[in-house]
Amino acid sequence: MKNKLTGTALIAVFVASLAHATFAQTPTPTPQASPTAEPSPTAEPTQSKLASIVRDVKIRERNFPERSSRTVIGLGSDHVSAVFRGMRQGAGQALGVELSTADSIPGVEFRATAQITTKLYRLLEVEAYVPHLGDAKTHADIWFNYTRRTRDQLFGIGPRISRALDTNYSLEERSFNAGVFRDFSESAQAGVYVRRRNSRAFRGE
Repeated sequence: MKNKLTGTALIAVFVASLAHATFAQTPTPTPQASPTAEPSPTAEPTQSKLASIVRDVKIRERNFPERSSRTVIGLGSDHVSAVFRGMRQGAGQALGVELSTADSIPGVEFRATAQITTKLYRLLEVEAYVPHLGDAKTHADIWFNYTRRTRDQLFGIGPRISRALDTNYSLEERSFNAGVFRDFSESAQAGVYVRRRNSRAFRGE
């Protein structure tokens, strides 16, 4: 059984600002020169520490063989990141971790990603990404993907199917993917890819 499910998930990021506390001195009955006040602590060290932990936020989009988008947030290192989104429709909210060689190896970046969703769906992926293939607008991407969806709903085909036939199934999928693509503009991209996939369906958990 093979199903193609697409979808998007929304992640909202809230940033809290720290307010500086101010203190008033008790007035004296006669005017006099006020002593030099100690500088009040600022939030800069805290913000700098936070910035060193959360290095950057990236959106990684993949247009083949299915469209997907992930939010990647660096965690104090170029080699360790938190990953959100990226699973197909119906998986729930996804989160995980990514290990990367970053720019340690010239010309290629190796990544290993593990994710789990609120429905306990799992994803494991190993990837080799070539950012510049000949020039800065041409790229190559090769990856192996393992996905386990534990309970997808199946209602039959068409609105007239009786709901008494509702059931659920579990899907295990493995795929090997490779593609070369070129950016023609910020909104136009074209390329070629090959994919080898096998999947098995079981009774849902």
